[in-house]
Amino acid sequence: MRKFIYAIMGLFISLASSAQAFLPTDPIGTTLQYEVTKRDTVTNSYYVLKGLKKSPQGLWMEVEIKGSLKDKKGERVVLKILHKPNALAMDIGRLITDAIEMDKEAAEKLQASAKGELLSIPLQNTNDKLPLEKSKIYIKVSRIITVSINMGWKEKAIVGRETLDLPIGKYETFVMKGRVHVDFGIGILRKGIDINYTFWIAPGVGVVKYERKAMDSKETCRLVKKILPQS
Repeated sequence: MRKFIYAIMGLFISLASSAQAFLPTDPIGTTLQYEVTKRDTVTNSYYVLKGLKKSPQGLWMEVEIKGSLKDKKGERVVLKILHKPNALAMDIGRLITDAIEMDKEAAEKLQASAKGELLSIPLQNTNDKLPLEKSKIYIKVSRIITVSINMGWKEKAIVGRETLDLPIGKYETFVMKGRVHVDFGIGILRKGIDINYTFWIAPGVGVVKYERKAMDSKETCRLVKKILPQS
């Protein structure tokens, strides 16, 4: 059991270190494209391409590319790109890459929020059809200092809390004090696996996401392409 935990921690740390190699130096407009592979007993295989795009504010916003490179018959599928206003991480792999970089102006705003007010950073909306009220980022951290895994959820000196109704999963923001840190909690339940993770910077705002995954489904995430902006 101990070797298994060390192996998982080593994987997270290696992913974090590899992500640091390409995120901070990319210019505005760069798109990082990920392939998220979902497998379950119903569809057998289902592929979704996801990515992050650097906005004019220097923050990363979510880009989702729906479709697959090849369908079950081996035929190519046309990919449709959808810009989403919500830039929170959608899975563990994305959490690590999304939590690497912090915009300088956003960092100053976080440090200036001494009154404990929840901070929201509006993103530029690239699609007029998307609702503006959800075009916000609640947290970006500068680097991952430590990664820990625990079986269960423990509160970390939460000062204030606000629940967010977002399309996928349940998110809560809170103000707290502590080092830059990423914390993963995994709990095995009767009907599935509960995965919750938190990250925070002090003084500032933390985000926690709760997501339940069925026991018969698996999901992997890997970077497949980096698209630089056209000059």
